[in-house]
Amino acid sequence: MKIILGIFAASIFLLYSLYFVRIIRGSQEEFEEELLGALAEWMISTGEAARRQSVYLIAFAILLEITYFLLTFLVIENPLLLAFTGAMVLLETLHVFSIINNFVKFFKGSIVLKQLFEWRVERICCMVFFTHSFLILASLIFIR
Repeated sequence: MKIILGIFAASIFLLYSLYFVRIIRGSQEEFEEELLGALAEWMISTGEAARRQSVYLIAFAILLEITYFLLTFLVIENPLLLAFTGAMVLLETLHVFSIINNFVKFFKGSIVLKQLFEWRVERICCMVFFTHSFLILASLIFIR
């Protein structure tokens, strides 16, 4: 289980580092516009199937997060890191419900694509996930 958690944490660390570095440099808007543009292009090219595929994508992301958090609770013994993980679970639960709500609104036509993401919240979640994955990796590497 430690190896699987390490793979999850390393993947999160590497993927989120791209966004994290841009946030730290203050150049996150350009990256966010690229992401939104790619999402728009994908939705246009996918057409009606975009709604169904978005549901699958969100469900898969939730499954990955649940797996990561469960592995963390099963493997990590540090009480402070476990408390941080618990706080992250709460943050991500709120974040996921917010994203789901915005996708529902978007597909109903209540909001436009540009309003789909609350970028300040996305930045906070990125920084927290990046930090958490770093701490998990450090814990797995240096604490036996």
